[in-house]
Amino acid sequence: MRKVFISYRRDDAAGFPHLVLDRLAEHQPKEGIFIDVLGIEPGSDFVQKLQHAVGECDVLIAFIGKRWSGDAGRSRLAETGDWVRVEIATALRRGIKVIPVLLDGAQLPRAQELPEDVRGLVNCNAVDVRNSRLDADVRDLVGVVVKALGGKWPPDEPGGPVYAVLSIGYAL
Repeated sequence: MRKVFISYRRDDAAGFPHLVLDRLAEHQPKEGIFIDVLGIEPGSDFVQKLQHAVGECDVLIAFIGKRWSGDAGRSRLAETGDWVRVEIATALRRGIKVIPVLLDGAQLPRAQELPEDVRGLVNCNAVDVRNSRLDADVRDLVGVVVKALGGKWPPDEPGGPVYAVLSIGYAL
């Protein structure tokens, strides 16, 4: 099973990651989608769980809000133990697809503003998710992820050609 890792800051991304998780789970087995609050049981070693999950994912979705890199004068990404930095650096080092998701007008930092191990993020084509186009943007993002995992997008709709062929087969 191909796997997705959802990377985000709780105080920056609000409910976007959970919405994408729910929509993505309509097209991908939920066991193949890692998000910290559901993938790490109380009492578990979260460091080990995060490292394992990033180590086996095929796609990492990096939600980036307006406070993602830090607040005025303080770069969270400069801290070597920052989990978002560790997650993205690990994915980039492994050469897996990293999809930056820019939330409500957020922008990717410039390369010189990022630590060297995550600078490759600026070369990854980003997807915008805006409150004003939430349904359409989330659907587009899910499509990008499904295709990156080797799936078909858009999915066949009930009544479409595949369903017509199947119904003929059942009728016979």
